[in-house]
Amino acid sequence: MLPKIMEVAVQHGLAINARSKGKEIRAKCPFCEADANNREKYYLSLNTADNLFKCWVCQESGGVLKFIALLEHKSIEEVKKDLWGSQRSPRNLHPAEKLTPQQLKAMGFVGNGWGKRKQEDPESYKRTLNWVWQEWQLYTIQLKRRAYIGLLCLKTTEEIHSNCKLYADQLAVSTEDLLLELTHVKFSQRKPDWAKSAEKFVEEAKKSEKNVRLNHCMVG
Repeated sequence: MLPKIMEVAVQHGLAINARSKGKEIRAKCPFCEADANNREKYYLSLNTADNLFKCWVCQESGGVLKFIALLEHKSIEEVKKDLWGSQRSPRNLHPAEKLTPQQLKAMGFVGNGWGKRKQEDPESYKRTLNWVWQEWQLYTIQLKRRAYIGLLCLKTTEEIHSNCKLYADQLAVSTEDLLLELTHVKFSQRKPDWAKSAEKFVEEAKKSEKNVRLNHCMVG
């Protein structure tokens, strides 16, 4: 299964036009940067239905593998190897091997050197992957908890969206997907532990704030 072109764009920090909807999403072109100094222009078209991209100025275009190759300054063969290894199949990859360089960097992992370790010590390589994946899961929970606290505390739609985008960028997911997940959790009767913890934190914070105001009034 190929990566989704919209997810690739978000992972690589492309500026997305929030007003574009449907199967065609507009973004700032990272290749020619002809739209860099114009806030209203987004020349890169991302076709989410067909997993294609095209810049309407520099005419750079292609599929998602070429898109990744250009963004990461690699050949398409190198991209395929990064995604699927020598098996050319994502089904054989460990979940940790599917994490992007941006996701690893967000956790503080820089220069994993896994390819060499895999050849020299396969067992150590496997343990490392298990550890990295465990760390990613913990990291994901922490970020979702913080984003959920923002959803519960912030008042305006703009504040909530901005807060959600902050954590969505670090998780390398779309802001809309994260916001949808958090909203679903809010109204769900079976909440994950991180959501229960966040709600308890917010409730206690509101009680503390109320007590401070009450004491202030009594002193006054």
